[in-house]
Amino acid sequence: MIKFINIKLLSKFLLFYVLWLLLIFPLWVNSKFGNISLEQFNFHLSLVYFDIIGGDSRIIQSSIKWFFIIPTILSILFVYLHSALTGNFKKNSKKINYFFKLSSNLVIFLFNKFNTRFIKFFLKLYIIIFIFFVLIIILFFDNTLFFNKTINIKSSSDFFEKSYVEPNISVDKNKLKNTIIIYLESFEKTFANPKFSNKKLLSKINANNTYQSINNYKQIPGFGWTIGALVATQCGIPLLDLGFFSGNNWYEAKKFLPNVKCLSDISYKNDFNNIFITSDDIESAGTNIFLANHNYNEIYDLNYFSNNGYKLSKNAYYNKNKFKGGIHDSTIFEFIIKKIENLDLSKRHLITAFTLDTHAVDGYPSISCLKKIKDKKDLNNYIYQNTVKCTAEALAKFIEIFHKKNLNKNFNLILIGDHLSMRNYNEEKIKESDRSIFNQFYLIKKQKILKSEMIFFDLYPSLLEILGFHIEDSLNRVAFGYSIFDANPNPLPLNTNYKSFKKSKKYLSFWGIE
Repeated sequence: MIKFINIKLLSKFLLFYVLWLLLIFPLWVNSKFGNISLEQFNFHLSLVYFDIIGGDSRIIQSSIKWFFIIPTILSILFVYLHSALTGNFKKNSKKINYFFKLSSNLVIFLFNKFNTRFIKFFLKLYIIIFIFFVLIIILFFDNTLFFNKTINIKSSSDFFEKSYVEPNISVDKNKLKNTIIIYLESFEKTFANPKFSNKKLLSKINANNTYQSINNYKQIPGFGWTIGALVATQCGIPLLDLGFFSGNNWYEAKKFLPNVKCLSDISYKNDFNNIFITSDDIESAGTNIFLANHNYNEIYDLNYFSNNGYKLSKNAYYNKNKFKGGIHDSTIFEFIIKKIENLDLSKRHLITAFTLDTHAVDGYPSISCLKKIKDKKDLNNYIYQNTVKCTAEALAKFIEIFHKKNLNKNFNLILIGDHLSMRNYNEEKIKESDRSIFNQFYLIKKQKILKSEMIFFDLYPSLLEILGFHIEDSLNRVAFGYSIFDANPNPLPLNTNYKSFKKSKKYLSFWGIE
């Protein structure tokens, strides 16, 4: 066995294996995670150590293929070709020579036909290594940010330490109130602007004058996506990129901000039943991990509706690889009404719900609604304004039923857009500064809203007060938010780009990273 092992060939194989590995690595990283920095890569590996992430089976299978199988095959091929062309097979390596005899003779014959000093020069091992390293450097620069100097626009160390206020509340359980929060996908006050549509799309929603509203509910730059909005409004902090995690790409997480006290953590601790309802797949964007970490104990998502006899629509938003259809907003509103009516009112309940029909670009309206507003021969040729009208009418019907059934006597109702629409309004000539997220507050206790402007973080302390908790802070602050029931303005600039912040020890501690 020892005689059969050719140390020189083995060393050459290992050399080529490392070279191919380094050559493939930046291409693989870019294909899986995009242009990431070395800091991001190292940090993401540390998340495994802190048990924040688990091994994604797709990533593991891809790693085996590209880091073991492919470089092994290529290395064997290169060892063979190089050794055959340079005559480095040992005569006593009979098994190798026998195996390669016919093919190596053919390669050598072809090589001799074109044998030049130039070609021989490039067969020298140190030249091959040099060429590999040049290619490796080019690919690293072209496909990663590993050699780029990390520039942090802002340091968040002082920001998180100074600005974050731990939830400090007192409770009179007799004053706690059932509350429903409905996040309307991409829903804006802008939809009432005549430039957007002259058909008064929100008139039926705005007809009920029992609500209060914030004039300017502004979006934080970089948070125009659902899970980011959920964290910002119910935990009061920005959801910053973490390693390779960003945007809606959180499905690989095993924990989701486990050391932050969010709205549902406080309500659960005070005997609320936390309910989450969505027409999306609960595993989308790692939402299931967030809910598990933050004490939502009843969950109804597209899996539930699919498995419990609800009629799915191919015109709704859904994951085509997993489901045969989706659920429209009207069905979600009907389900919420039925759920409320069947709740045990001797207990307290927090319901969080999300809709999806008004997702960009043109939305996903139901056919039944389109038949009412468009020519039946033209149902597939709808625009975003048609989708908004369908959701607005379904929402107006929900509000009407909610009040007719006197559910408003036992439940606060908060209707808010989860973020601004990803659509631009250049065609309608609506300025970005004129856009505002939709919001309506139907409150049992007529707390007076004292602010005309609000950002995502402000909703967290406001919701705590709506649920009946008392904030033990002179400025009514919790996390980064300032309650809308206090006149003190939030000093955080509206245009702050939180995603440019360097992660502070405080922020990392929210994830359980020391």
